[in-house]
Amino acid sequence: MTRFTLVLSASRRGVVGVALLLASLTLAQDAGRDAGVAPLALPLSPVIDQPDDMKRQPPAGPFRLGRGAGPAPAVTLGAITTRGPLAPELVRRVLRAHLGLFTHCATLHPASGKLVVGFVITPTGAVLDAKVLRSALGTAALDACIIDVLRERRFPTPTAGGPVNVEVPLEFSAR
Repeated sequence: MTRFTLVLSASRRGVVGVALLLASLTLAQDAGRDAGVAPLALPLSPVIDQPDDMKRQPPAGPFRLGRGAGPAPAVTLGAITTRGPLAPELVRRVLRAHLGLFTHCATLHPASGKLVVGFVITPTGAVLDAKVLRSALGTAALDACIIDVLRERRFPTPTAGGPVNVEVPLEFSAR
């Protein structure tokens, strides 16, 4: 016969922890004894409330997850230029939606300065031939990270179906 015990534990903050403890496994132990096997022993652990230091909320604000401490770097988009059948505002919307990925690159590879990237949007909206046109960042790792982020983006399909050449200036600054 197997018996189960349900234990409820309420903490000071009203959080209820539920633990299902196996009080005995008579069936398994009896079968084991008959076969000459040692009884089954299960490790039981008490219900543990979450420590107070784990309940604290992180401080407000953009903080870096990568190397070092402090606020995340600021990344701003400059005036986007397009040559082809796609409005710069549509390109800006996509890049703005993924600005956090550019910030992540700047967090991993800290630098300040301006970077101008160029790429081609294909008739299907994919990015082709992304490259650094000008960089005043002084770190090839950040340049490469930004190019990798751009290559993975999808843009709206150009209205006339042709390719679109795009130039995007990005400004990186430490906060």
